[in-house]
Amino acid sequence: MLAYTTPLWVVPGAWLMLGEPMTVRRLAGVGLGLLGLLLIFNPLAFDWHDRNAVLGNGLVLLAALCWAISILYVRAHRWVTPPFELVFWQALLATCLLVPLALLLDGVLRVDWQPALAGLLLYGGFFGIALAYWAVNTVNRTLPAATTSLGLLGVPVFGVACSAIALGEPVTLQLIVAMGLILGGIGVGTMGGGRQRG
Repeated sequence: MLAYTTPLWVVPGAWLMLGEPMTVRRLAGVGLGLLGLLLIFNPLAFDWHDRNAVLGNGLVLLAALCWAISILYVRAHRWVTPPFELVFWQALLATCLLVPLALLLDGVLRVDWQPALAGLLLYGGFFGIALAYWAVNTVNRTLPAATTSLGLLGVPVFGVACSAIALGEPVTLQLIVAMGLILGGIGVGTMGGGRQRG
């Protein structure tokens, strides 16, 4: 859930760097959405004495900051090549950076290659990474950065709903309130924040 704290960085960044208005609606939307994420994450139940857990969550917050920078950059960039033509090169660059890092940190893993595993990797790589990244960049080029980041708060809500339906995970009152806050934050923060520049 910490990965979706992106609007916390995007809204002030879009105001400072892109000249997007920091309206009361946007600030209220960010506040409601982050309050919902806070309810799901529940920092009171988190083991703050576990160094690995704190480091891991710190890295997730760093990833959210990097995602915010990406959203702001995509919005400010003057595009010459359409995002779809760049997806392969972006994925290749990420692979070249992440594979050596994974080998350095975790070593060579033994993988029991099965057709099902290969299918899952292809599905995840194509739909979960390449197609999803292209779609987000396409939306991000059209909508204000703050609107895009607030809209992405719907991802954890969708994930929770899917896990409840597909895996039978319990939906508690706290979860319902959190999802309501997130959806309310998206609604409040994106109203009137339509298309500004193509």
